Amino acid sequence: MPQVHYCGVCRTRSRRLYTPAQRAAEQYGHRRQFHGGRAPDGEGFLKVPWTDWEQRPVGERRASLAVAAVLLVLLLVRLI
Repeated sequence: MPQVHYCGVCRTRSRRLYTPAQRAAEQYGHRRQFHGGRAPDGEGFLKVPWTDWEQRPVGERRASLAVAAVLLVLLLVRLI
């Protein structure tokens, strides 16, 4: 699930971040640029729900389709 970096002092949010490396880079860059390298009060990451099918990881999309296919096959077998 994507996350955004939130700064309680600046009251800003970053763009969506998908990997731990992106989150670390965003946090480090914000601290260096606006807070002299120090951690501001109220800093953290907020989870953002997925909003679009294409934004989900490929593995999650494939698993969802596989489950849907199995359920469809089971339903068709039950009806025959």
